[in-house]
Amino acid sequence: MFKYSTLLLLSAFLSLALFAQSVGVGTTTPDNSAQLDITSTSKGLLVPRMNAAERGAIAQPATGLIVYQSDGTSGFYYNAGTPLAPSWLLLINSGSAITSVGATTPLFSTGGTAPILRISGTGGGILYGTGSGAAFTPAGTPGFFLKSNGGIAPTWSLLGQSGQTVYGTAPVTITPATTFTQIPGLSQSITVPDNAVVYIASDGGLSTTSISPNGFSIVDIVLIIDGFLTPSSGYQRKIAANSGGLTGQNNYWSFSQTASLTPGPHTIQVFAAGTGGGSNANVSGALGSFLQGELSVIILKQ
Repeated sequence: MFKYSTLLLLSAFLSLALFAQSVGVGTTTPDNSAQLDITSTSKGLLVPRMNAAERGAIAQPATGLIVYQSDGTSGFYYNAGTPLAPSWLLLINSGSAITSVGATTPLFSTGGTAPILRISGTGGGILYGTGSGAAFTPAGTPGFFLKSNGGIAPTWSLLGQSGQTVYGTAPVTITPATTFTQIPGLSQSITVPDNAVVYIASDGGLSTTSISPNGFSIVDIVLIIDGFLTPSSGYQRKIAANSGGLTGQNNYWSFSQTASLTPGPHTIQVFAAGTGGGSNANVSGALGSFLQGELSVIILKQ
């Protein structure tokens, strides 16, 4: 009985020692860091092989469980999830891994194993499709809008609706012999788009310098477009005449008209001239003057 008990104790001790040590297959000196050390120079390790349906039927697969799938996208799969919520992932080889990303204009790639893609293009430009890729428009012009040109690159152009008023900056003295002279400040340079009409309006005042009770000044106020006089309402003759013992009398001009101008740049101005009779006249003025003239130009898209 004593011998039998001793044998059981020895057997249990040897079993505990065996389980505490690394197990070697093909080696008598397994590595201490491995629970199982398989060594061979002629054979490999063969894990369970199954199809996708069989893999999916494994009940509560342990996290890290690995199998070889023989159908579909074949290869080694491991459970990256939990036993109750499996997530099978395919192990890929280095030849299938993406290590860098290139890019074509207007995209730019920093390259490397963790590339960053950025858009690189014209400052102030707009990205548009070319049909086979993308590109940027040139930098936009302040106040312009992007116009579609169908299947080719869009361009910057005027929308067609704009308006501006400018004011007299100083008076101008007109003598009876003064030829056409621009009234200071009453000038605008505009760019007219296709299919547009231009509305022009101007008003202002003039004062005779005569101190005679019967003195007067005669001044012609004209609208000039691109250096040429305009017909009809763009030409007015104004007389500032003293009367009733009052001197330095005033008169005011006011006209407006529409003009159909060709697409492109144009200059619009208001001029004054003497008529050969009477006294000098002060025309328009600076800010604060009740004679100060103004010139308004509105571009209307049709």
